[in-house]
Amino acid sequence: MVLAEGAAPAAGAGGKKSGERQAVEGLLNELLKVVRENKEAAAYAQKFQDKLPDATELREKLGIKDMEEAKQRALDEMTKVLEGDWTPFDTYYGPLREYGGKMLDEDPTPEKRSEWIEKAATFALDKLKQYPEIRDQINAECKPGIDLIQECLPFAKRIFRRGMDLLLDGPSAELTAIDPKYAVFSQQLRVLIVTAVGGLIDIICGCLKDGEPQCRLLMAKLTGKAVELFAEKFPDYEKLAAFVGPMAMNQVMDWFDEYKKTIKGKKVLDLVQ
Repeated sequence: MVLAEGAAPAAGAGGKKSGERQAVEGLLNELLKVVRENKEAAAYAQKFQDKLPDATELREKLGIKDMEEAKQRALDEMTKVLEGDWTPFDTYYGPLREYGGKMLDEDPTPEKRSEWIEKAATFALDKLKQYPEIRDQINAECKPGIDLIQECLPFAKRIFRRGMDLLLDGPSAELTAIDPKYAVFSQQLRVLIVTAVGGLIDIICGCLKDGEPQCRLLMAKLTGKAVELFAEKFPDYEKLAAFVGPMAMNQVMDWFDEYKKTIKGKKVLDLVQ
């Protein structure tokens, strides 16, 4: 999988689908099967949707009529992103910005944003408490006295805040001043994602007894555990878990390497500081 910045999309020879497009299509098909066929997954998806503002207007502005069209649009755009073209996010920025304002009850003040982030952090921590075996396994790998979740939490809040500010306020002038390429939403979103993933892995490496080598081994172990848990809960979709897990881990490590080379330690870009 390649999500390199500025890479040209690869054309499929002889009309054949690119490897990236085949991967995305397989993933979307399996995800839709989970939501459509598994009652528990469908109920969870509906519960999540009920907590969000009505998306009818958003779908109209994006020109999406039904689930099949949404799937095709997602397939097209995600394939572009996987091939290195992040510009589809610029197309969706305006409608998503309006929808983001509705999530904050049309009150995107700094105080309201901070309140929303605290609620999201509390929700995430509550979810993690449901899997104490994973948290205990992680902390057992850390240096004495370190709670990895608590070490990562302040950074995660800074990432969420920058993401919210980017969505609601548009590209940051500070980032654009570093490099004109950051003047567009898609490029600031990309650098935010690389910073989020890479910075998080960097913090984890600093907490572990043996640093980066141990982190890579731990991630492989946790990916396997996550695949196992998903397969136990949704046995009919074991192939989906086996497909997504390794793919996601490889991409995470690619972003970590990019973070270390291009972002780490640089003012404004690096939110770990």
